Parts: sequence; structure tokens; C-alpha cells
Amino acid sequence: MMPFNITLLIQMGNFIVAWKVLDRFFFRRCVQEVKAEDAVEEALRETVFVQHTVLKNIEAQQMQVLAAIRTQFATALPPVSRDLITKIVPTDEFSVSLECPVSQRREMADAIVREMVKRITHV
Repeated sequence: MMPFNITLLIQMGNFIVAWKVLDRFFFRRCVQEVKAEDAVEEALRETVFVQHTVLKNIEAQQMQVLAAIRTQFATALPPVSRDLITKIVPTDEFSVSLECPVSQRREMADAIVREMVKRITHV
């Protein structure tokens, strides 16, 4: 049989005293800090959720206002007559209508080339 060693009892007592000191001055404060951080984090999450819902409501209101403005704009436009035909009015003498026949386009292109050569050589 092994002889009983008193140092084991002393080590056990030292361990218990060290554990109580660590628990009282270190572990409890750490747990309190962690709980406080969790509470702050939860409050921030709640704030973010509330702000997110507020922003969604504001966005929905803005979309409703935009839709109302669009309908008002559409009703405020004057009616467009179906008789109106948009015509392209040439602003310079070298514009060629797309409705011209090909032979006339060639003649016009030759005239344009001659005019441009004349202007370039007289510069």
C-alpha cells in the first residue's frame, strides 16, 4: 500500500483557494463583460432591424408617390394627333433623303465630291 502524502492535501487546498480567487476576481467579471457585450450586440441588432423596416416603409411610400406623379404626368400630357408626321428637315445643302432613288443619290454624291474638291483646292 502506498503511504499517504500530506503534500497532496496541501496541493488540493492551494487549488481550491486559487480557484476561489480566480472565480471571484476574474471569472465572474469576465462573464459579466461577456453578458454586457451580448446585451449591446442585441440592442444594435434590434436597432438595425427597426431602421431597416423604417427604410422599407419610406421606400414603399416613395414608390407610391412616384407612381402617383407618373399617372398625373400621363394625364397632364396633351393628346397627340395621329395626323402628325415627323419629317426630317435637312439643315445643310448636302443632306440626302433616304427616299431618293439610287441614281439620284449617285449624282448628288458626285456633285458633293466635286464641291468638296473645289473648296479644298481653293483653301
